[in-house]
Amino acid sequence: MKKIEKYIFIGCGMMIVILWILSSTDLILKEKKTEVYRISVIADSSEESDWEYFLKGMEYAADQYHAEVQLLTMYDEVSQKKQNELIEKEALGEAQLLIVSPVNAEEFQQFLVENSLKEKSVITLNKEIQSDKIVSCICADEEERGRMLGNMIAEKAQGEKKAWIGVKEEKWNSTKRFYEALRQTLQSYGIEATLQTWSEENELQEILKREEHIFVGLDKRTTELLAEKVVNKKRESRKIFGDGINSSIVHSMENGIIEGVVTINEMDMGCLTVANAVKWLEGNKITNLLIDQHMVFSDEMYNKKYEQILFPVF
Repeated sequence: MKKIEKYIFIGCGMMIVILWILSSTDLILKEKKTEVYRISVIADSSEESDWEYFLKGMEYAADQYHAEVQLLTMYDEVSQKKQNELIEKEALGEAQLLIVSPVNAEEFQQFLVENSLKEKSVITLNKEIQSDKIVSCICADEEERGRMLGNMIAEKAQGEKKAWIGVKEEKWNSTKRFYEALRQTLQSYGIEATLQTWSEENELQEILKREEHIFVGLDKRTTELLAEKVVNKKRESRKIFGDGINSSIVHSMENGIIEGVVTINEMDMGCLTVANAVKWLEGNKITNLLIDQHMVFSDEMYNKKYEQILFPVF
């Protein structure tokens, strides 16, 4: 072997040994690992369809912000007590931040007084609650929503003076202010509101036999059931209005069964919620967010300004 080749061979060998030593002792700069933020969202209902569009936005933002987000609903019973059990379980787990849509705002506030939640912070959805554990609230104005829905109904009432308003029992506590604003608005137009809460679907079996021709769902499931019954009973003269949006409600609007809804951009809310959560976990200050609301009539639903609200895509 020539002298120069011998030196090259020895040099390469020494370099390999040095690299092996450096790599085994972490002296070589390694690629920085991306931190994954773990976030739990605890819903106020048993219906996953209530969160359909919100979930789309949440999943998109989770991918963008390197977050691991899970949505938890209640199955056997919807109550603040059951929700509190879920919250406690998540606080003991790997979740770094909890996002809660309270079943009952007053009971949830008391729960926060009595529980440390392992010092984990909370973002609330739909309800502003005073607590040092809560770092932000993301919600829409309930009273404004009631007024908007009342104005929408009055615009399409065509002389009708009575309206039936229904809400699933598990949703009543979270819709009281919304209902009261709606009732007062309808009253200002001379329309009398009759409220009914329900827990079993068969309680609405004969609902369309009532004398009212205007039917309003204060929650998505009630609105869906009303639309189904109009189709099954062929009661086309009934006018149905609702609060919130999902693919089933959009389908009924497309078929002219639901006259209109008041809704937020739920996909945007899902995105904003995760973005706000990650911002907090990165050590930044966050504030409350007030979400815009929209009146959408079925005969205007294909207007471009409602495209991302009713047919959300990325």
